[in-house]
Amino acid sequence: MNREKELGQASPPCSSDPLEPDGFRPVDPWNSPELSESRRHLPHLQAPESTYFITFRCRNGLFLSDQAKEIVMSTIRHWDRIRFDLDAAVVMPDHVHLICRVLGERSLSAVLHSVKGYSARLLNKLLARKGPFWQDESFDHIIRHEQEWEEKIGYIRSKNDRLESLSHFRTVLPEPSNAQCIRGIESRNVETPGQLPNCRMRDPFCRDHSSR
Repeated sequence: MNREKELGQASPPCSSDPLEPDGFRPVDPWNSPELSESRRHLPHLQAPESTYFITFRCRNGLFLSDQAKEIVMSTIRHWDRIRFDLDAAVVMPDHVHLICRVLGERSLSAVLHSVKGYSARLLNKLLARKGPFWQDESFDHIIRHEQEWEEKIGYIRSKNDRLESLSHFRTVLPEPSNAQCIRGIESRNVETPGQLPNCRMRDPFCRDHSSR
């Protein structure tokens, strides 16, 4: 039985068959002849073969229960290898981190719309509410080299170890001796979900880092 059926939810509609992922490749977007750039409140770069570190947050005042986290992770795992190639993801009490590559000719914004739009409908149904669930703009960063990719994977693992969260990994990195993260979903519990430790990432959508 798949996770969507376990949750009593229908799977998101598939518009294409799964694509074969290529895996991480170093990309310097500023040297890419196919670089596209846009900006709202934050800059957004897109270049072929890029691996992105992405963060999107709940609207102010909204938080994800354990069941809500399952819905979000189920949606992410559904689109993996259909619209993006997922390396790692973590669903936090009020935001989500992803490391992935876009598959096919879609834009990153279209891929995120699939994840955020479908999960928002299910979350609103769960909470008996209406209106936007996620903040409109997401943070995205192109990972430049393998060392940075390893650091981002380690960052998501640290989130899984220290916070109430759901994580998914598909990596070949050796795991830290104090970590128990494996492929698939694993949960961690803390006494108070709102007690977030300092975040070392320069991610403007992750409010718990000490410099903000």
